[in-house]
Amino acid sequence: MAAAAAAAKVAAHLSELLQACITSRARLPGRAIHGKVLAGGLSGDTFLQNRLVELYSISGSFYDAGRVFRSIPSKNAYSWNAAISAACRSGDLAGACNLLEEMPERNAVSWNTVICGMVRAG
Repeated sequence: MAAAAAAAKVAAHLSELLQACITSRARLPGRAIHGKVLAGGLSGDTFLQNRLVELYSISGSFYDAGRVFRSIPSKNAYSWNAAISAACRSGDLAGACNLLEEMPERNAVSWNTVICGMVRAG
């Protein structure tokens, strides 16, 4: 029980650090935090993995965003939407549409992300 509480505390701290990296588009410090996530055995934490997808997408590292997305064991709607957003940001509209088709439960955010990506692409 104490170990679970400690892991939750570490995950919360890493999440805050990742949010700061996302806000400042700081990929290198974010990559270091990603290493801490892996070393700490937190790679199964969907919330942290979603943050990493978002970090890599916003900082232009689309390959890494996709790699992290594919490694998420229990993807939720946020996971799928973050991956769709990454595909749109990279200009891969076909990939975004493929993700949308694969997504178990599409929502308004999913559709709006793809539509905005298409509008930006012209």
